[in-house]
Amino acid sequence: WPSHTAAAALTSYSTDSQNQAVQRTVTAQRVLDLVRPTLPPFTITVVTTTDEGCPAATCTLTSAAVIPMNSAAVRRGCASQQSFYGQFNGTPVGGPDLIRKLTDRSSTAATTAVLARGGVVVFGCGVVRPDGTARFETMTSAGADSVTHRFNLPAVYLPVTQSSAYQIYSPAAAQRLGLKTAPAQLLMSFPTLPTTAQEEAARAAMTDAGINVNLSVERGYQSGYRLSLLILLLGAAAITLGAAGIATGLAQADARADHATLAAVGAAPRLRRKLAAAQALTIALLGTALGIASGFVPALALIGAVESLNVVIPWGRLAAVLIGVPMLAGALAFALTRSRVPLERRAG
Repeated sequence: WPSHTAAAALTSYSTDSQNQAVQRTVTAQRVLDLVRPTLPPFTITVVTTTDEGCPAATCTLTSAAVIPMNSAAVRRGCASQQSFYGQFNGTPVGGPDLIRKLTDRSSTAATTAVLARGGVVVFGCGVVRPDGTARFETMTSAGADSVTHRFNLPAVYLPVTQSSAYQIYSPAAAQRLGLKTAPAQLLMSFPTLPTTAQEEAARAAMTDAGINVNLSVERGYQSGYRLSLLILLLGAAAITLGAAGIATGLAQADARADHATLAAVGAAPRLRRKLAAAQALTIALLGTALGIASGFVPALALIGAVESLNVVIPWGRLAAVLIGVPMLAGALAFALTRSRVPLERRAG
């Protein structure tokens, strides 16, 4: 789910004491009545999906699957596929607003037009044919008997970084495929994320009411290596500052005669400190820039080797390192360098 979103499943399947499948449902209003008192203010979206559950052995079930195009060109073009993860038992059914909820991306004019025509928005490449349609196969099963049909529906491909479903049906498309639909997920969008204690209190309220609903809050990426990365960052900064300090000190020692000449011709005492600060800043800036550039090589190699990974560059942190470390090196050099040049020799 997009960040700052909580989800509660409204339908679940389990087995009874006779090992028979049992479908359990709860209304969105019932869940809201239980969790609103414990959570901060939020807006809601009820996600409807195709109902592909069939707990009874004698029930009639219709399921649909998209048929991808199978060609060498398509396989090459789809070599770097997006990341999909299953959040639903069926396929979501809705309109442009649902696309934003599931992908964190606004709908385009093309997707809005296809949904209005009773079509399908697909997130996987290699599905939409040159004529702007996608082929679907439905199977209706009743006991041991099954009937298969194929349909061509208007379709459009929407490339997204990640999605909780492979496609979204318009209500008309689900009806044409003969699919049943039912509310499946309650999404709650928070301007301010609930605390862990509030989240646990919401779960406890549902458990006390005898409702077995899985409530999950998407808090965005949470690194498990924060302390390690902080130590690594501090160590790298210390090495960079130390190297810049050593190089600046050697440069100052080598230029002592030049500084004495500058002092003799009337240069201000602070000029020596400014020169040291400029040298330290330049050295640290070059070292930091080269370090960041060389770090991209193994990172991009790893991302290119694992198809499920996507390139996400932390520009803010990189800028903080690239600017902060050199500025700190320059400030330390300015503060620790003596303004007056030590005497080279005393005239006898």
